[in-house]
Amino acid sequence: MLLNPSYGAAIDLLGNSYYSLEKYDSALYWYDRAYTSGALNKQNLVVHGYLCEVNGNTERAISLYKEMIGYDSSSVYSYNRLAELDPSNAEWYARREKFWTENNR
Repeated sequence: MLLNPSYGAAIDLLGNSYYSLEKYDSALYWYDRAYTSGALNKQNLVVHGYLCEVNGNTERAISLYKEMIGYDSSSVYSYNRLAELDPSNAEWYARREKFWTENNR
């Protein structure tokens, strides 16, 4: 499906709406469309990552969590999930999570 770029914010909001309604498959569909079109709100990278994770797409989830950290290096949730999903770097992610948890009080 081709998406009109001017509808980007609406596409992202559809993902949010379906997520709020606990219709996670539909939310993932619209977050995927928003991401592909470049319209996904950066704050929704974590939700998008979570939905990929629970749907078994661990590699995609890791990529989205890392992208979120690139956007906001204090994303404690992203570090937490990466520590579990990427065991080869778990210690580093755990240290970053601890740092941001202690410094965001």
